[in-house]
Amino acid sequence: MKNYLRYLLLLFTVLISCSVMAQNVVWRDQHQVKRKETIFGIAKEYGVTIQQLIDSNPIMKTPGYELKKGALILVPFAKDGDFRPDGSIMGKAVKPSKADKEAKKKGANAAAIAKQENAIHVGIMLPLHNQDGDGKRMIEFYRGVLLALNEMKSEGITTDVHAWNVPKDADIRTTLSDPNASKLDLIFGPLYSDQVKPLADFCRAHGTKLVIPFSITGNEVENNPNIFQVYQTDESLNSKAIASFLERFQKSHHPVFINCNDASSQVGNFTSLLRKQLDILKIKYSLTSLKSSTADFAKRFDKTRPNVVILNSEKSPQLNEVFAKLAQLKKTNPGIAIALYG
Repeated sequence: MKNYLRYLLLLFTVLISCSVMAQNVVWRDQHQVKRKETIFGIAKEYGVTIQQLIDSNPIMKTPGYELKKGALILVPFAKDGDFRPDGSIMGKAVKPSKADKEAKKKGANAAAIAKQENAIHVGIMLPLHNQDGDGKRMIEFYRGVLLALNEMKSEGITTDVHAWNVPKDADIRTTLSDPNASKLDLIFGPLYSDQVKPLADFCRAHGTKLVIPFSITGNEVENNPNIFQVYQTDESLNSKAIASFLERFQKSHHPVFINCNDASSQVGNFTSLLRKQLDILKIKYSLTSLKSSTADFAKRFDKTRPNVVILNSEKSPQLNEVFAKLAQLKKTNPGIAIALYG
């Protein structure tokens, strides 16, 4: 088990480097969409309702959504009362044949042996919802975790995955009170800094490994041997981000800094350092604000070459305001070229 756990930690470290209440969700499977498949057909194949399939995949609720070949669909477990693909009903006993009993017994024994030897209990404690940018991004991260675990089946490693929706305003201790949480070998999360300590204390007490896949603040990783965190200092991160910006945009784009009026921004230092570097290189740039008038806002953009926008906020509400303002700008200036960096 320890060797498998080390393997899993190493795999995820490599992968990472390249209503709103806590709830427990266990997916039965993930289905790769084939040509001409429909939501109805997929639901029927797995014996679940169309609504259950849609609720498990919030992206399906997007207006105009269409299934595309190759897309991955999360498949939930069917509930009692749902129809199985053969027409029988979940929760009702179906008299098995003698051959079925023997096959089931052999299958159960094989599954029990495999689970005992290889199964790793994995928990995901992240904001898994469709309410804002954080939730949508973490759903995609969760899909990536499932893909990685699926690939590990070829290595003979089986996993039992539990996922909890832990939004920003949730008390993660409520999630940790779930009996399944204490059985986990490995947890991925959290996204928010104030949830780190209670989760880290829980992992220390239960001998559970914790992978924090984001550079959030806190010194728990220095004091708790159970924690693994993807981390870069602000100085290192800013230096690499500025170097990347200059490599991509220095010779081709006109920089436009938009002040998002975010008093609690975590990226103000980056924009300040980037402006200083542009001053040193004598590269002209423009400054504007979300509060600027439409006319004044438009004046800051170059009409003859591409523009690159830099924001001093990392938050979804401010980002949505920027998108709205840029959309209006594009509407009145159809030929203008705009890229966004950050």
